[in-house]
Amino acid sequence: MFFPSITTILGVAFMAYIAHSMWVMAQLFTTLQCSGQPCFTSFLSEKPRMQLALFTSTNSNPISTEVSTIFSTKNLDYMQPFQNDFQIDVPLKTRRNGSLYLQATKCI
Repeated sequence: MFFPSITTILGVAFMAYIAHSMWVMAQLFTTLQCSGQPCFTSFLSEKPRMQLALFTSTNSNPISTEVSTIFSTKNLDYMQPFQNDFQIDVPLKTRRNGSLYLQATKCI
């Protein structure tokens, strides 16, 4: 009885791996077939009430005692553009290091 060599077995396994990889990559670029309703809906289409809070800190991942509140609002109208100038106190650590982080938090 004829048995295939180890090179043939590994070659077939490698070609199957390449074919599977090509199939997975092709699936990334194909679109979903949707029924009469949209597949994805926006969270904002239901017009929820939103809150916005802006904080600064000298650390990229601060704890609650390391942040300074700049601005907060309970009723954010996200359908209108928001533009505002803020006065920010630059801490000594930022003056020495040059790093100041802004955290923006939205709440529903």
